[in-house]
Amino acid sequence: QNLLNSTDIATIFLDDDLQINRYTVQAPQIVSLRSSDVGRPLSELTSKLKNVDLGRECKAVLDTLVPKRQRVETMDGTWYLMRILPYRTTEKVIDGLVLTFVNIQELKDAETTAELRTYFESIFNAVRQPLVVLDNEYVVLSVNQYFYDTFQLESSDVIGHSLYEIGKGAWDQPKLKEAVNAVLAENATLNNLEIEQEYANAGKKKFTLSVRR
Repeated sequence: QNLLNSTDIATIFLDDDLQINRYTVQAPQIVSLRSSDVGRPLSELTSKLKNVDLGRECKAVLDTLVPKRQRVETMDGTWYLMRILPYRTTEKVIDGLVLTFVNIQELKDAETTAELRTYFESIFNAVRQPLVVLDNEYVVLSVNQYFYDTFQLESSDVIGHSLYEIGKGAWDQPKLKEAVNAVLAENATLNNLEIEQEYANAGKKKFTLSVRR
């Protein structure tokens, strides 16, 4: 029991009647359990999982002896990897089930971040205007494909470089630097600043520039 508790994995043992046999100290995060609940059917206890009939899932595993593995979410928004496994005795007799719940919240958060990044990059690259994202030192973090196409630049020429260095310094213009500095310093916005400049790979361009913090 001490070993199981030290794993930090919510674990519940059920007998072949789906009654509580034992559980780890983390298990009440998943099912409302008290020491007096040992011997009670799982179906009588309150599950904290969203959209999961835990009793039905356990019965299906016990009937088919096919382990169950899926991601589940608790009512408070925490994600776990749930496994339901048949429990065999040393005589190879099925004597119940073991339920384990491994916290995967960090993994889920990372996946959500990656999905959002993919989503916004899709929008970013669909815009038919050159877009540039800078950090507060004016280093280019990302640009969209239309920027590359318009100014005939490659990623290696742009990403990680100062805005004022790319294109052989074509963006290093006093009017532009003053305007961008003001946006960063004052948390202001800039609309329709007219820029006209010769660019090494793309020729002469005239456009209006907008900047947002």
